[in-house]
Amino acid sequence: MEYKGVTTDIGVCAVGDLHDPTDVVTDFFYPHSPERVWGVLVDPDVMGDWFVEQVGFRPVAGTRYRLMDLPVPIADYSGNIACEVLVAIPNEMLAISWWDTKLPAPVAWRTAWTLCAVPNGTRVVLSRPAFSSDDPAVRRMAALSDRFWPTAMTKLGRLIDRAATIPTDRGTGEPACGPSLPG
Repeated sequence: MEYKGVTTDIGVCAVGDLHDPTDVVTDFFYPHSPERVWGVLVDPDVMGDWFVEQVGFRPVAGTRYRLMDLPVPIADYSGNIACEVLVAIPNEMLAISWWDTKLPAPVAWRTAWTLCAVPNGTRVVLSRPAFSSDDPAVRRMAALSDRFWPTAMTKLGRLIDRAATIPTDRGTGEPACGPSLPG
């Protein structure tokens, strides 16, 4: 799948192929079905527990929402992040475009999670920007990102494990208490 241009609040931005060869690509394994992994990955009620607090997220292509993160001034990161869902294929792929709304010349980045059924579970391939630049602030952002993602994906795994212990409503596969994990 290629997305040569996406219209965002900052105009049309070229986001290129969802699996850009310059991206950092990392694999994670979860001993659960793609359906279970997807259910937690896209649950807006727990997104802040593993990723970043959000407002308005829905796993539907074209959905625009916001991330509310802590600012990191040393990396020119305001924490006020606008996002758009580029691709949402249940149990297969979620891809988002995001940009810092406070930068004078915002750049749209993209992050994608691709789910693959494998024996005994699901392989999640995370594709994210490499943030390569000579700009010291961009290099600091790259270092922060390199530390953030393994921790976030480990937290996601714990939430998936926890979701696996919640009884489901027979027939729907949803937790008996509703579609979200309890707090």
